[in-house]
Amino acid sequence: MSMVGIYARLSVDDKSSLSCQNQIEQLREFCFLKNLGQVKEYIDDGYSGKNMERPALKSLITDIENGTINTLLVKDLSRFSRNLLDAMYFIEEFFKKYKTRFISVNDNYDSFLENDEYEVVIRCFINEYYIKDCSKKIKSVIANKANRQSLSTGFYGYVLDENKKLVIHPERAEIVRYIYDEYIAGKSINSIVSALNEKKIPSPRAIRYRKELLWTNQSIHSIVANEEYTGVAINYKNVSINFKELKNKDTVRIENDHEPIISKEIFTLAEARRNKTILATQKKHDIEKLCGRVYCLNCNRSMIFSYEKKGNNFLYQTYTCPICKNKIKAKNLYSILEEDIKKITNRAKESSSDKLLKKKLRSILENKLALDKEMKDIQLSYKFIFESYMLGKITQESYLSQIESIKQKEKDLNEVISKNLQNQKSEEQILSEYKVFLKNIKQYANLPQVEYIKQFIEKVHIKGNYLYISYKYHF
Repeated sequence: MSMVGIYARLSVDDKSSLSCQNQIEQLREFCFLKNLGQVKEYIDDGYSGKNMERPALKSLITDIENGTINTLLVKDLSRFSRNLLDAMYFIEEFFKKYKTRFISVNDNYDSFLENDEYEVVIRCFINEYYIKDCSKKIKSVIANKANRQSLSTGFYGYVLDENKKLVIHPERAEIVRYIYDEYIAGKSINSIVSALNEKKIPSPRAIRYRKELLWTNQSIHSIVANEEYTGVAINYKNVSINFKELKNKDTVRIENDHEPIISKEIFTLAEARRNKTILATQKKHDIEKLCGRVYCLNCNRSMIFSYEKKGNNFLYQTYTCPICKNKIKAKNLYSILEEDIKKITNRAKESSSDKLLKKKLRSILENKLALDKEMKDIQLSYKFIFESYMLGKITQESYLSQIESIKQKEKDLNEVISKNLQNQKSEEQILSEYKVFLKNIKQYANLPQVEYIKQFIEKVHIKGNYLYISYKYHF
């Protein structure tokens, strides 16, 4: 038996809209007054409307395809989607294909009645423009604020006042001063951690997550390394690149932004000890790291470089997965990688460039250019057909037919591109890498072990004694 689906969405930043629960109550009342039948709820709380990657929405779409839902209600079009093409696809094609009635209550739109579909298109345009405009304004406001005051939402020792300015939290500030005094006096990190935990002083993580979480070495390290305790604001410390948080070189510093907890002189003394400790550790244990290149094969997480100790005695260095506890000795890993690299270099020295490569290069380049041009033509076709439909040059039936035809072409082309991407690097890349490799191979041989390995390795995934190695060079 088919049911009525009521869909509610609220993004994290959407404070002006009704809450999801209020949306549901409004839609339930509408269903009752119109006697639409049995209801099933779908709620996406905290999801943006600019894309369709939402769990409840995916479940709703599946139920429509299976025939479970034959009527869909939303508060307004923006709750369903703020993307023009997505919204038009569902209104013009998807709902009609599965004979689903679509009702937008506040827009007075009902797909089973004589509605002005051009008005729906205009609303979709407005919704898409709204999200882009908001994004620009938010970025502009943040950038402007970043040059005037700290963007921090507060850290241990500070809280935000009603003007979003950092102000000292007296009790926690005393703990920060205690940590700096003990650290400068030469106390070990372990002893400071033990003292704080024995006194049952809430740790930063305990305050943040409201749980009984103890102080750790990392807690102390993050405090004694934080220059913002001197009153300087440092904005844009990190930058997101390909979904990874990396340290940003182009930070924005604002002196005297907030009241300091410690003086610059005390921070300088703490920094001197930290640098001295780092240098001493490097010298003592001859630290060599393949940072960001060693991953766990089970969970694909980056493995942590650490030291194995027994009491105060250093045993060896390891790479350990924080989740699976998958572990390998650094010394053993380096030996395996070095041996495998030598096999590859010997094979490369014995090889000679294939004369057929040069003949293939021309056809490879021509094929790539043709695929790029074909994809651009498809994207332009979408725009041309949509504009023709909006201007009344083509009928709705012709519009839907042409869109379906172009989508099939796009799908077929994406399959061709996908197959090309699944193959090994092109002959052009291989030849280019081969030349660079032969040119640099002599100077690589004189590098220290880990630096030598870095010249060849992109990533290595580990599970026990099994290693899956991804190389920079593909011969």
